[in-house]
Amino acid sequence: DFVKCPKKVIDLWNEFTISTADKPSILTMNEKYGSAWRKLSPALDKQYSRRHMVYRAIKFGVSQKGFTVEQCVDILEQTRMRYYDAVTGKEIDSRHVIDKDIESGAVIQKQKSIGWLTNCANIPDVLKN
Repeated sequence: DFVKCPKKVIDLWNEFTISTADKPSILTMNEKYGSAWRKLSPALDKQYSRRHMVYRAIKFGVSQKGFTVEQCVDILEQTRMRYYDAVTGKEIDSRHVIDKDIESGAVIQKQKSIGWLTNCANIPDVLKN
């Protein structure tokens, strides 16, 4: 089973790479069983396919761009952040937001879900080929 309702990108990465006594990592499952373990359930296969976008983005960033895992995770987390004008409700480009605006309440900060990030169209270009 996958992590239920992951809140952060690092949760997905850890699920992919770290085995515990109770649960092997997804990497371990893939090495041991190939795709057969995912094919046991259409829901499991679908969940894997969605999360695989995030796994691939991090692997690409590390192997092709020279980023650390932490840098890739940070890029993906920043991609999830959205900023809105508190008065008009219009989205603001993150490059135009300063901490003071958030602290004063002039700008509202919201975070997209992990599910949103698993859509290939939402992975930043710097982390895909």
